[in-house]
Amino acid sequence: MTPEAQRIAIAEVCGWKMFPAGKDSFGAWCEPHANKDHVTILQSSLPDYLNDLNAMHEAEKRMDKVSLYLQNLAITVGGAGTIANCVMADARQRAEAFLKTIGKWEP
Repeated sequence: MTPEAQRIAIAEVCGWKMFPAGKDSFGAWCEPHANKDHVTILQSSLPDYLNDLNAMHEAEKRMDKVSLYLQNLAITVGGAGTIANCVMADARQRAEAFLKTIGKWEP
């Protein structure tokens, strides 16, 4: 799964929507809960979930399968799967575990 595909999959779960290019506009991502008519909230890129722990933290807040997520995170970080390993997981590892938990991970 490419990094961009991972970012898109996580963003869509978090409520981001892509508004395609029109005759006089470029395609853009719209933040969750935003009105597409307000140009100021349209962005050309998504949060950097794979490199930004703050962005992954926001995604993790939407997780309703916390127990399964923690199991997937323990597997992803390897080792004994201790709490310490999970706490120290980087953004990329958290993104992978998140996608596995929601059934969107593609090897």
